Amino acid sequence: MQHQFKAGDLALIVGSRKGDSPHIGKVVELCEFLPPGATSKWIHQESYTVTINGGESPAWIVLGDSLYSAVKGYKGFTLVEPWFLMPLKGDQSPAQTNTETPKEVAHG
Repeated sequence: MQHQFKAGDLALIVGSRKGDSPHIGKVVELCEFLPPGATSKWIHQESYTVTINGGESPAWIVLGDSLYSAVKGYKGFTLVEPWFLMPLKGDQSPAQTNTETPKEVAHG
């Protein structure tokens, strides 16, 4: 299923080509979509470099504190193919707070 992602969306990394990526299960912010061979407009704040999608598939630059780029080892971002991302929406958080007052149970 294809999702209609846009920059700024939150997503969960749910897979990778290698299958055992330490990034699986991380919540990330989508930064920029890169077709194969494209160069990003986004600049890494520590290295002042741009990212090139050298793969054969489109990918998102995703941001997160615990991420790192496997290619150069830079921290804070990585590339993820869109089919390995699950969208997260503010209305669909896993735990909804129950605001109802609990009812008393009569023990007989």
